[in-house]
Amino acid sequence: MKALFTLAASAVFAASAASAATLDFTTLGNGPLGQTTASITDANLLSFGNDLYVGAGPFAPNSICAISSGAGTCAADFLLEFTSPVTNVFMSHGIWNTLDSVKITVFGLLGAYSGDYVVTSAPSIDLSSFGTITSLFFDDSSFDGFDGGGTTFGNVNYTLANVSTVPLPASLPFLAIGMGALGLMRRRKSA
Repeated sequence: MKALFTLAASAVFAASAASAATLDFTTLGNGPLGQTTASITDANLLSFGNDLYVGAGPFAPNSICAISSGAGTCAADFLLEFTSPVTNVFMSHGIWNTLDSVKITVFGLLGAYSGDYVVTSAPSIDLSSFGTITSLFFDDSSFDGFDGGGTTFGNVNYTLANVSTVPLPASLPFLAIGMGALGLMRRRKSA
């Protein structure tokens, strides 16, 4: 009985193990990509400007920004969509000028709005308080000219979320084991 409980508990804990990772923008190359969409491991990117640029900013080469259509600065909006839900999102950013302004809109499960994070001059961004995240929309209101360079983001660290670690059909054996164990305990008690 004790061995059965230990086996069931270890299976549940093994299923809930999370894995930490970092988005690797360097797989896209370096410099302007010549495209407004890109896919990397665990994420898709969509620029609402002219281009995506890899390797700009103080933490190059693992950084990304969306190039605007005006002065060609990192001042365009873009969407980072994770291919699976994630938690514990941390990242770095580079604000190049006081005229730069970015708001990150966070979306959770089923595209539900989770909240906004206003980027400040602090070099790191902690989105862990938002819980499970499926996508981030970077709303860049930076001045698109020579006085504002825009903002780059990089070193995006996250943990894959365990939203549905054990699907319902796979949990049925655990239910059967638990019911059987309760039946055995009741039988022993009555004997």
